[in-house]
Amino acid sequence: MQVSYRSSMGRVPEGVFDDDARATGGLVPLATQAWFDLACEATGGRDASCRAETSDARPVTLPLVRMRRRARTVDWSLPPGFGASGLLVDGPVSSRDLDPLVARLREGRAAEVHISTTPADAAAWTGVPGTRRIPNRTHIVDLTGGWDAVWAGFKGGARTGARKALQVGVSVHREDDAVHGTETYLAVWGDWVRGRAARRRIPTPLLQLAAFRRDPPRHCRLAAQRLGDLYEVWVADQDGRAVAATLVLVHGPEAVMWRTASTPQAGPARANDLMMTTVIESLCDRGVQRYVLGKSSGKTSLEQFKAKFGARAHEVPEIVIRA
Repeated sequence: MQVSYRSSMGRVPEGVFDDDARATGGLVPLATQAWFDLACEATGGRDASCRAETSDARPVTLPLVRMRRRARTVDWSLPPGFGASGLLVDGPVSSRDLDPLVARLREGRAAEVHISTTPADAAAWTGVPGTRRIPNRTHIVDLTGGWDAVWAGFKGGARTGARKALQVGVSVHREDDAVHGTETYLAVWGDWVRGRAARRRIPTPLLQLAAFRRDPPRHCRLAAQRLGDLYEVWVADQDGRAVAATLVLVHGPEAVMWRTASTPQAGPARANDLMMTTVIESLCDRGVQRYVLGKSSGKTSLEQFKAKFGARAHEVPEIVIRA
């Protein structure tokens, strides 16, 4: 088996991301060249991606962004806040297929490699010996049956919530101008942060600082400027005011809910139920097959919210490899 390791100044050849992403069955919008370039630009990281060949000569690419963290070099696939691109490979892989890739990663310059797995490659990574596993879970809505089947699969009051939102004057639309829509999302997110600070009795500036460090608004603004049709902004309005907003990434057969936020007024109005329903219906109409709702960080209420729209849970542990 031949293994090549790209230096921090190297780049994956043009077309590799998008060609392999169509074959991998992983999280397709997060496995595009545009998304990888955005992750590098937003975080100030460098391309340290690793590419190998399996015994049957299939190329396997692991997108990696190299960053400095507490005076150490750490490779991320992908950086925090940018989800999981997964392995880019045509067909399934086993833990044994990853042996040469893992060996080269251990020999690399990074002190640690953090790999966010996807449902398509989690089993293979879990079987790699000598790694640390951080449990995590994502939820995915299967859209292959079409809108009628998906709507029939809603439960836990999802349909009732969407109808109630319409009755109290909530409407949902997709923004034509992604840059303007992103500012709307950030305003809603700011309201959410302030509301959370009040509920938890934490000084608002302190919680804002923590939130801005975890999810820098600049990342959203860059996405709006760089991603084109890959990036969508959906907004729920009530009485002329935005009460919820969601950032969605769409590419080929898959969509990913990247970020979502709502104001305190959204809950009683069931705006989030109508938001989810409207986005899912639009994706079904466009032939999208999967809607990835992202990780829930072990929050039961969030997992229950996703499940009532028919989302199924998938274990996707983060894998840590030390040099």
